[in-house]
Amino acid sequence: MPAGKKSPQTAGKREGPKAGAAPVTPERRERITLLVGRNVPARTARLNRIVEESVDAEWRDFNYSELEAREVSAPDLLMMLAQVSVGDPEKHRTLVLRGVERLRASEAEALAAILPRVPEPARLILVAEGDKTGRETRLSSRLLKAVEAEGRVFDFPPLRPNEAPALVSARAKEMGLRLAPDVPRLLAMRVGADATVIERELEKLRSAVGPEETVTADRVEAVVAPSAEHTIFELTDAVGERNARKALESMQSLLAAGQSVYMLLPMIARQLRLVWQVKAAMEGLPDAELKDPSPARLGDWQKQKLQRQARTFTWAALEEGMTALFEIDLAIKGIEEGGEDPRALLETLILRLCGVGGVRLVQPLH
Repeated sequence: MPAGKKSPQTAGKREGPKAGAAPVTPERRERITLLVGRNVPARTARLNRIVEESVDAEWRDFNYSELEAREVSAPDLLMMLAQVSVGDPEKHRTLVLRGVERLRASEAEALAAILPRVPEPARLILVAEGDKTGRETRLSSRLLKAVEAEGRVFDFPPLRPNEAPALVSARAKEMGLRLAPDVPRLLAMRVGADATVIERELEKLRSAVGPEETVTADRVEAVVAPSAEHTIFELTDAVGERNARKALESMQSLLAAGQSVYMLLPMIARQLRLVWQVKAAMEGLPDAELKDPSPARLGDWQKQKLQRQARTFTWAALEEGMTALFEIDLAIKGIEEGGEDPRALLETLILRLCGVGGVRLVQPLH
């Protein structure tokens, strides 16, 4: 979610990593901060920066504390914040309270009630760690309003797919990694738009290469394990390229990892629709505008790839593929006979789409 936008979960004044929220006075900025969002590296970097600015390193053990939100009562928290800091007078007594999204309603209300009483020299940093559940962070509205009244909210939303290559490049530069030009996009495609996974895989690459070595695409292929999402796109691309061997290998890998035939079939259908639409656009047929059925917009490189795939299909092959998909779907759902072994049906469908063999999937519809 872009910084500054409102949502039921984190409505109100906030800033993200690149945002510019309304100015807040230094006193309010230093007292209370809420960090929320599933972009963990960006959120952690902001937390570390705040702590570095706020805490005297020499007296860190005395002036700095981290607690789980549900393990301390609001009155005890206030007492801890009231302790006098020592060392640099420009620094502050600082306390990080993690997991505020897990507070019960009564606990969140008690925390919200004490925020106006946090003493001026102290600094309270609230962290919502919703990334652990993979769900959007949901906070008490009363607590959120109290934070907004007394300090500032920073929202770190998940990466969008088109932002991932830039993050790969930026983090690699910070780590001292040299990347070949094609590596940022390849790595992002291989692991997906997950900042935490990108960070982890870059660390693996840093350990695997020499200090002056450039990370190549081959090295990424050898070191970085593909995500399920990447393997799904490997499958759909292989079908689009009519590469039966690669498509079957990807299918087997996905099924072995616990993916379902019922999930893979719609992805194959989507790929075939895209190829159909691109082929129509290339031949100037009516209503040939490329309309991606997913919310994400296709980039130029994706359209070029689809154009290459469209050249591998005749219209007769596309029509047969659409019919085969329809027949498979009905069979798997039990509407037509022959759906007892969904895996075998999917395998046969892939072979048929790739132009291998001529076996009917199920009996023709009448």
